[in-house]
Amino acid sequence: MASGNSIFKTHFILIVLVFHALVVIGGGTWVYLEYRSCTEDAAAIRTKDIARCRAAAERHLNDFVSRTGNGKLSEPVPETPEKVLAKSIWQERFGDRGFLFLFFQKGGQIAGWWNGKEHLVPVTELRDKSGLPFLKDPCLQCMETGQPRWLNNVSTGWAPVHDKWSFYLFPQADRNQVVGAALDMAETTRTADAYMELSRKHIFHFVIGMTLFLVALLLATLGVAFLLARKVNLEIKTYAGSLKKALADGTLLEKGGNELREFGKLAEATNELLKHSKEAEEGRRLTKEQYRKLFETNAVSIWVEDFSSVRTMLDELEAEGITDPEAYFKNNPDFVRRATGAIRILDVNQETLRMFGAERKEQLLSSLEVVFSDDSYRGFSTMLTHLFRGERVFRYETVNRTLTGMNIFVLVTVTVDESEDFKHLIVSLVDITDRREMEEALAEQKDRLAATLHSIGDGVLVVDALGMVRIMNVAAGRMTGFNPDEVLGYPLEQVYRIIKVGNGHGVDDTTRLFFKEEDVEIAGEETVLVSADGGRYLIDESRSPVLGSDEEFRGLVVVFRDITELRRTQARFARVKRLESLGLMAAGIAHDFNNVMTAVFGNISLARMLSEPGSKVAEKLGFAEQAIERARELTGRLITFSRGGAPVGKEVALSGLILDSVEKAIGNAATHWTADIADPLWSVELDVSQFVHVVDNVVKNALQAMDGGGALEIKVENTVIGESDPIVQSGRYVRLVFSDTGSGIPVENMDRIFDPYFTTREGAQGLGLSIVYGIVKRHDGHVRVESKPGKGSIFEVLLPAVSPELFE
Repeated sequence: MASGNSIFKTHFILIVLVFHALVVIGGGTWVYLEYRSCTEDAAAIRTKDIARCRAAAERHLNDFVSRTGNGKLSEPVPETPEKVLAKSIWQERFGDRGFLFLFFQKGGQIAGWWNGKEHLVPVTELRDKSGLPFLKDPCLQCMETGQPRWLNNVSTGWAPVHDKWSFYLFPQADRNQVVGAALDMAETTRTADAYMELSRKHIFHFVIGMTLFLVALLLATLGVAFLLARKVNLEIKTYAGSLKKALADGTLLEKGGNELREFGKLAEATNELLKHSKEAEEGRRLTKEQYRKLFETNAVSIWVEDFSSVRTMLDELEAEGITDPEAYFKNNPDFVRRATGAIRILDVNQETLRMFGAERKEQLLSSLEVVFSDDSYRGFSTMLTHLFRGERVFRYETVNRTLTGMNIFVLVTVTVDESEDFKHLIVSLVDITDRREMEEALAEQKDRLAATLHSIGDGVLVVDALGMVRIMNVAAGRMTGFNPDEVLGYPLEQVYRIIKVGNGHGVDDTTRLFFKEEDVEIAGEETVLVSADGGRYLIDESRSPVLGSDEEFRGLVVVFRDITELRRTQARFARVKRLESLGLMAAGIAHDFNNVMTAVFGNISLARMLSEPGSKVAEKLGFAEQAIERARELTGRLITFSRGGAPVGKEVALSGLILDSVEKAIGNAATHWTADIADPLWSVELDVSQFVHVVDNVVKNALQAMDGGGALEIKVENTVIGESDPIVQSGRYVRLVFSDTGSGIPVENMDRIFDPYFTTREGAQGLGLSIVYGIVKRHDGHVRVESKPGKGSIFEVLLPAVSPELFE
């Protein structure tokens, strides 16, 4: 083309500007480095000049000292020695402003030539700019040390231009004086200052030249840019005319005649844009028709609403400083109703007419109040809250009213237009009345199921297909030790921890001792539930799978019940049967043994009568008779345990009987005992001769457990046993409770303490508690024992009461 490469012309200005920047950066860098180099050179020159001047001053001073020391000034003169030496020192000057001076220690005067005059004055008159004498103390110190020294950079104030001086002090101890040389620092740096001034001029001239060069280059660049701008402006006018004509006629742009290549490309792109614009216009016409069809035939109720007035109202609230819109709308229902009336309904679709029972759109376009119920305003306040917070898309559920007056549940979805002026809000409604009714029915059914599960005594756990707990009733929570509401979603094995014990499964010591304390013996195979607090339950469980309609496993229902009390009852019945069997056996043995002992005792008594009194034979026979008496006493106690004879019962007042029996049993023991006896106390029917053995044996057993010390508490009271007790028949009873602080009964011995001849004490017969058990049973009573090793035991005796009138 005639104008050359347009890309080069277009970027020419940018290239020139970059060049300018590089020149400026390079020139500035050179100036900085040159100035730094000159400064370093000037400093080196200044250092050399100072050293040279100091050396000259020291030479001049040494020459003066050597001359005065050789006696050249010793001619007699009428003046004082200070005057003589002052005249000699006034002539000693070197350089332009350097001079020598003398300090006389005795008179405190200084002589020298400075500021164009001859001086012999007190040294204290020489003061610096701050008003302090600057030579007296250094001279005295120099005399004292006897060493020469330099005093540098002193501001003397002698001349405005020459202000900085250095002084060289040389002591003459034999004459009590100091010879000094004063060196003007301005003179010593004259060469360096001249060099620095020359360097500054050189750098200044360079900067001026570079600036002129840059200005010329910039003017040339502006000229080229002006010519290019005129060329581009011409092309733009040509392109604008062609574009205006193309848009008016609907024709395409002509690409010829463009001298700049970019405008040719722009014309091609514009032609493509015009083609797409025509196609888009056709598409918009189709899209508008399609949108209208989609809007009218949509199965969702759609409302197009103008919320611009509501937007203004919300902006006013924000300007007033409202920060909690939810609370404000709740406390100001009038504002919500005014906002409802400010909404303009622009359009609704056919599904909206069907949902609300309208025949024409005009019936719904008037106001939202025609479809609002009281609940609708609460839902509308939710919408206002979302709009106030600037949310663009949100959902909520509310209740609307059809034109026939029927309430329907709807799911409302609001979409805010991008313009944020709220002039075209799209509000869609879905009728969820059937779903809500199903949810309510399902919730009611769920509540009934929950009430049923919580009311039954068995534990129920429902888990899903992944083994996670979904339902737990109160009984299950009590036995597992977990809160039913806190374990939902936990794995079943974490909540429902069971172990199999017995029949080859083994029983750990913790489980065995736990159930020993609960008076339960593990015999066959059992399932043990371990609770969160460490407790254990013997349980009977069943598991039922939950299957879907496709027979696929959906979960599991675990039902279990606590059978610990059942096993305890069974153990107690087994113990009673065992004791009854032992009693029958003991009674038979005692009866037969007693018959044999009677014959033996008779024959021994007869033999003793026939023996010579006082003989050894008679003595041995006497011992035999005593042994037989003890054996007959033992068989008597066995008979008392087994049968004891039918008690000869009569109504007695227990309080006196118990107190007498306890006092006799305790005797002189150191045990502290108390008795708490209810008043009035129901009467009981007892065989007193037998019952005293009950109190006696229980108290003596407690004394032995406490080694004759400790404390024994006795409580006697009236009580009523209900139907829930599996062992004791319901009715009215008098309860005797004996609590001691002894060593207690080991867990492994609890189920044998009533067995005949069972004892853990050396020399004891093991029949005391057996007799207690037998006598109480023959009086239709019951004996219970609780014990904790190391803490003591509690014996409870229940005797049937026979005084209903007192009970009433």
